[in-house]
Amino acid sequence: MPTIERPENVAKTAWVYDSAWVYDSACVYGSARVSGSAWVSGSARITNTRDYITVGPIGSRDAILTAWRDVNGTWCNTGCFTGPLSDFIERVKKTYPKGKHLDEYMAAIKLIQARAKTWAPITDEERKANPPRGAASE
Repeated sequence: MPTIERPENVAKTAWVYDSAWVYDSACVYGSARVSGSAWVSGSARITNTRDYITVGPIGSRDAILTAWRDVNGTWCNTGCFTGPLSDFIERVKKTYPKGKHLDEYMAAIKLIQARAKTWAPITDEERKANPPRGAASE
């Protein structure tokens, strides 16, 4: 059963199902489908199914890694980490300086970066609906 913290943030044409989570100010709309074990939060803007990606099980905890299109750039979540992809890369390198978990995460990061290149830029309308974290609202 999916968890949707704010049902008003999921448009009637979009779908959230399986054990997916949508919370904080994340919005799912258009023809998007969020499913599986995806966790989408913050200022996510999911307009179609390819605006997020999940990889897993991965790492020492066999966790699910989710990355998504966000007003603030590419964000991701796994375990207790939620934040920008750049911060996640630093955390991975610090936590796993070498070995199979580093190799897995770096391969997943390359995949996320490739997918993120295909994402449409955030529109002014999307930005106004939820300004970047730390920005003063108008």
